[in-house]
Amino acid sequence: TPSIMDAYLAPLIKDHPEKLDVVAHHLYGTSLSAANFQELQKNYADYRLWQTEWYSNDYIGLGDVILNELISENLTAYLYWNGVWIEDNGNCLIEISTWAPDAVIKRLPGHYIMMHFSKFIKNGYKRVDVTEELSSKVGAFLSPDENELVVVVSNNYVKADNLFIDINREIKDSKVYRSTKTTETYMEELGTYEPGMKIPAMTLTTIV
Repeated sequence: TPSIMDAYLAPLIKDHPEKLDVVAHHLYGTSLSAANFQELQKNYADYRLWQTEWYSNDYIGLGDVILNELISENLTAYLYWNGVWIEDNGNCLIEISTWAPDAVIKRLPGHYIMMHFSKFIKNGYKRVDVTEELSSKVGAFLSPDENELVVVVSNNYVKADNLFIDINREIKDSKVYRSTKTTETYMEELGTYEPGMKIPAMTLTTIV
């Protein structure tokens, strides 16, 4: 929470401001609200913000939190806790069944949720402002050469939305990927973007 972070960081900023470059934080004990993230962004606008530890087994909810942080807090890095783990009861991204040499390696749903972001939003991509009137959260990220736009849509609600992308330029090609909570399908390829495309409830969608 901002008050806890202030207690740690205020003395450092006061005595040695030149030594602080990145503000790293976890999400445990926070409300995970846009207002909370916006307050952190406002308090530490001069620094890069990294989320360095958190996890959730509500996988569509995880995608919603990541997108909320990218939009509201303007994060430049998001680290999942934990990545590859042994016998972790589903809390990791990739689970190894045992310590034995013949262990089974299994990609869990959280792995695919992270792919909605990490597979497409690369180093140097910048978040661009989005104007929308949807229940869903919408984030957009532009490549350095401005030839590729990645749009991530989190609909963590019970009602479907329809998405229209207006970027004042020709869309030459596109690909759509979706993860759906109700069917437990992840990173399903859905072809190309069509104006007004339906964004079903409880889904995470990436359009490239």
